[in-house]
Amino acid sequence: MDNSVLNRFYEDNVKMTRDETSQNVNFVTPLVNDILQYVHERDKRFQIQPLNVGSYYSHLKVSRADEFDYSVVLDAGSSFSWSTGTPAYYGFNENNEVVRTSIPLPSAPVGKCFTDISGTIPKWNSERSNEGPACLTIDNDIIPIKVKRRFKALVSEAVNRPQIRQYVDAKRLSESPAATLTISHPNIAGGTISVDLAPIIKLHIPFKPEFGWPRSGARWPSCTKIQEIKTEGIHEVAKDPFYWSLSFVMCEKKLLDGIDSNGTCRKKSQRIMKNYGKVGVQKELNK
Repeated sequence: MDNSVLNRFYEDNVKMTRDETSQNVNFVTPLVNDILQYVHERDKRFQIQPLNVGSYYSHLKVSRADEFDYSVVLDAGSSFSWSTGTPAYYGFNENNEVVRTSIPLPSAPVGKCFTDISGTIPKWNSERSNEGPACLTIDNDIIPIKVKRRFKALVSEAVNRPQIRQYVDAKRLSESPAATLTISHPNIAGGTISVDLAPIIKLHIPFKPEFGWPRSGARWPSCTKIQEIKTEGIHEVAKDPFYWSLSFVMCEKKLLDGIDSNGTCRKKSQRIMKNYGKVGVQKELNK
């Protein structure tokens, strides 16, 4: 397969048009900012400025700018500890509410943990920001499903305002860590846009030897890039109801930043491969 075939496939099936991309970004950005401004005003623990993540912001999106992903930082303070085996006494009751239990949860599976924010809870209590539906904790632990429910409820409130609800639909809570919005509007090029807003706790957890990264003897990434990623550390997202999932999303973003600075085409190649099986590639090759 020569470069001319790949380049034609890229132009016809992978590359996003600049005008359409600009049109959609210019529509989505202020909308997301408005929603997160509302969420922050209702609960100051959720920060206004999101982290741009996902395939669009990593320049790996193909065909259309129709999916945007954002991580929304939950300020859980700087005093925390995470563990995998510390007993955690909570679970669901018959009404699907999170309550204390007499039987501990099993130890956290691989890639998951419990998170203790005992140093932050007194501040939240003094501010009265951790009461009723806004309560995100049991004892000293911050609970993933409580964070998801609180965040999703506030996003739904924001979307339900008259100026927004006519063209934005908030999907039901799912196993995904994100609150998903589907946006339909005449100013959107190509139909609809999907926006994922996922709360994240930036804990900068250090890499452990058992993670097996970086691989011994690997020539990529560079020592400088490895140190940059280790400095960023690992964060947490709310996938499982009771166990925080370790998130490498910011590490992945840093890994991809500047990956083609030496003139390679790794991102372009990955975008081609992402769309390779979705269209009639063989038809392209036989032209």
